[in-house]
Amino acid sequence: MSFTNFSGVFGIYEGTKLIESGAYGFANKNFRIQNSTDFCYGTASGTKGFTAVSILTLAAEKKLNLDDSVKKLLTAKAGKYGLLDWLSEKVMVCSLLNHTSGVPDYFDEDFVDDFEEALCGNANYHYEKPEDFFPLIENMWKKQQAPYSSAGAFKYSNGGFVLLATVVEAVSGMSFPSFAKQHIFTKFAMKSTGFFRLD
Repeated sequence: MSFTNFSGVFGIYEGTKLIESGAYGFANKNFRIQNSTDFCYGTASGTKGFTAVSILTLAAEKKLNLDDSVKKLLTAKAGKYGLLDWLSEKVMVCSLLNHTSGVPDYFDEDFVDDFEEALCGNANYHYEKPEDFFPLIENMWKKQQAPYSSAGAFKYSNGGFVLLATVVEAVSGMSFPSFAKQHIFTKFAMKSTGFFRLD
């Protein structure tokens, strides 16, 4: 089997039986790292599905309701996350899941066009815990003339999913990576999948 100008990994299955797999091109063109079926890829926003499944797992276990106020869930943790002045009490778990909360994206292209500027000059691997992103979300909130003006309408928000990861931690008492590993990755034999440091 040969591919022209293809860079990636593929698997061909019949039902659950693997017929053929392979890897072509580079996993990282800058460093000329060849693709392999064992390479661990960063999937960026592809991980939002795992965040959603984590929240829905807690909802199925009756540990939270999708209509719960996110601010109330987080401020119940005795000030661990600060006052969260920038977070409206009207923001519900379900509105974060469907990107209709009005919570700003910390990289909102309406206000910044430089990812490094959005990260306030820090490398992305300095943001290890969900709450490390809170100052970035607050910074974007301050830039908006009318905060939460997009509430009720779809507006993609990484900041919203950072809040969801924080809710998972606050409600479960576990770190978000540990919760996802125990409740998703281990259950589905995803042995090489996880939330790893970016450096």
